[in-house]
Formats: sequence, structure tokens, C-alpha cells
Amino acid sequence: MRQWGAMDPFLLASGDQFRPGAPPALGSEAYAAAYNEVREIGSATSLLRTADQSAAATYWVTATWPGPWLRAAIDASEASGNSMIDNAALFARMNVAMVDATVGIFDAKYTFDYWRPVTAIQNGDLDGNAATVQDAGWSSYVVTPPHPSYVSGHSAIASSAAAILSDAFGDAAPLCIGWASLDRCWGSYTAAGEEAAMSRLWGGIHWRFDNEAGTVLGRSVADWTLGQTAFAAVPEPGSWVMLVVGFGLVGGVMRKRGAASAMRGTGTRASRI
Repeated sequence: MRQWGAMDPFLLASGDQFRPGAPPALGSEAYAAAYNEVREIGSATSLLRTADQSAAATYWVTATWPGPWLRAAIDASEASGNSMIDNAALFARMNVAMVDATVGIFDAKYTFDYWRPVTAIQNGDLDGNAATVQDAGWSSYVVTPPHPSYVSGHSAIASSAAAILSDAFGDAAPLCIGWASLDRCWGSYTAAGEEAAMSRLWGGIHWRFDNEAGTVLGRSVADWTLGQTAFAAVPEPGSWVMLVVGFGLVGGVMRKRGAASAMRGTGTRASRI
């Protein structure tokens, strides 16, 4: 995963172009508030987390980057009556934004190298903060990924994709995405992105400030992408054929994967970012 942060992005000037400020210091009140929040709502045995929050946490573990957002784009494109050229530009724009956001995500993760809640809470006696209480037996509701916490990858990817889709189709567009036998519905792309971010807190694998910083990063990348002219030029007809065929293949693969996932069920709660 570390190599992602060192990659050359497509449209950003560099991977650190939208690098956030540092996360809260361990001795700060902001850190203690985040610590106690995720300790309560994100634990495997939490009584504070609602059934719907648990369902969202489980859903977004399986519906990981970039699958659900490509599914949403395919559904909206098919319903919109857009031309193939418009759809090719949309998919190029959204995929570039998600990839560039991923470069920014891992640039931040390995710049700040911030510990995950499970490590912090099990070692709460080492943070020098009197407002945090160690819980050596604490575990998160979903499996913690093996790389640094800050920023949340789900939050950044979700906000970047949601912004691109909102720009293309408007944000007041209810949607449902079925993934691996699970279904979730939202009133807008923004709402879906916000839930994707919060699911990481409910799952106990990210701090609230991870999600907030990731959301800002992803939205910044999307705004930058939307402001570029890379997708405005009109290529030669032969190039359009290649683009249309390529994105048609993406759609076909997504449909096959969706069907395969539905057959496999939800046997894992492992996560990637």
C-alpha cells in the first residue's frame, strides 16, 4: 500500500497537493474526545451503535473502492440517456479522481503514520492523556486494515466519487446499490458518501478526524478534476471507439462481479482502506 503515495497522479501536481494538516496530538482534548467516541461506538460489543449503523459498517466493508461507485455511475448513465461520448468522459473523470484521491490518501497515511483505534485503545496507558482509559481487550467491530489510520481511504474515495456523480447527474438523485447480497439506499450521492465515511467510525477502524480529513481531501481532488480540461478535447473517431469499448468492458465486468458477489454472500468483514 505504501507505494500508492509515491505514484505520479494523473491530474494533481503531486500526491501531497491536498495533504491535510496533522492529526490531533495524543495529549489533546480533541484526541481524547475521538478516542472515547470510537471506544464506545466502534467496539465489537458496542451497545451504543444502532442496528442500522452496524449494517452500514458491514456493507461498506464489502462494498469497497471502486466497486459501488462504478455501479452507481453505470446505473445513472443507463438511466440518463447520455451519449456514449458523455459517458466515456464521465467514467474517465470519475476513475481519474478516485485514483488521484488514492495517491493522496496513502501520501497522508505514511506521512503521519498515525495509529489505529485498536492499537491506541489497547495501549491507552501510553498516550500521556489523562482523559483516555486503556482497554487491553478492546477490539473493533470490523477487521482493522494493516496500514496507518490518517486519513480514511473510504471517506476520500466516497467524497471524490460522489462529487463527480453529483456534478454529472445532480445530487438530489435517490440511489440504491446492491453489493454481495447486501443493499443500501440513500437520498443522494452526498448522503451515500457521508455514510461510507461514518461507517468506518461505526466499525471501529477510524477516528472521526480520519473521516473528516479524508472527506475534505476527496472533495478537493474531485473539484480539481472537474476544473481541468483533460476530458474536454474531442479525440479522433478511432480513439472514441477505443474509449467506448473500454468503458463498455468496465460495465460488463462490474455486472459479472456484482452477480458473483451476490452468490458468494457476506462471509468476511475484512477491509482494505
